[in-house]
Amino acid sequence: MAVHRIDAKNGQHPSQWKPVLYANIGSDEEFVKQMLELPTFVDGGNIEGDARTRAKEAILAVLVEGLMPSFLVLQKIRASVGQPLPVMDQTELYKDLSGKLWKAYKQLLQLAVKELDFDIGFLYQKDSLFKAGVDNFRKSHPLLSKLRDDYENLLKDNRNGWQAKLVEFRNEGVEHPAGDPQRFAGFYNPKTAEELFDSVWGTIVDILVPLLEVHLRFGARLVEQHPDDPGPRWPNRFRFQLPPEYKFE
Repeated sequence: MAVHRIDAKNGQHPSQWKPVLYANIGSDEEFVKQMLELPTFVDGGNIEGDARTRAKEAILAVLVEGLMPSFLVLQKIRASVGQPLPVMDQTELYKDLSGKLWKAYKQLLQLAVKELDFDIGFLYQKDSLFKAGVDNFRKSHPLLSKLRDDYENLLKDNRNGWQAKLVEFRNEGVEHPAGDPQRFAGFYNPKTAEELFDSVWGTIVDILVPLLEVHLRFGARLVEQHPDDPGPRWPNRFRFQLPPEYKFE
């Protein structure tokens, strides 16, 4: 997937600005494929006009401004394996990855969710505020009465899992070093970097899909192919599914 940006130069008329290649990442990468599905679900919902455009742009910003830069750092980590890089150069790659992933997950994901008319800010706050926020999330918007039953557990599990570890590493291992740095040694590992990248982008998709689903018309749901389905494999992860009682006119 080739991403271009406009090279806006001071003193030049906008007609003279030229597009430049920003990133070129294969569209067969799973995180790219799944993130590119999501704007389609906006189109299938009840978000209209400029709000629809903003929602789709905000979702794509998570991919282009958050996950793609993270992936480029991950590629550098992969390429560094077995290379005689100075220790500082190696550690900076892992610190850079953690910062870019946190931007995608905390900053850009929040903005995308707000464009869907919801607020998950409590996900990044201290425990007491998180508990209050997650306990009352379903009551915060009429559409959330249709939210999947296990949604709050999804938020809790990720917050208590990889998110808590990344926050501790960002706070006490990168931004404000404190305590024994050896407790973060596991973060400076290619396997951990791969797992962290997969955890972040996978969680982003898992958070957005149910919120997109509640906006769908006619009681439609977003479903995944059953692993035992004998038919051809779906090209995408999700499909629209209308309720059995829905009648086409």
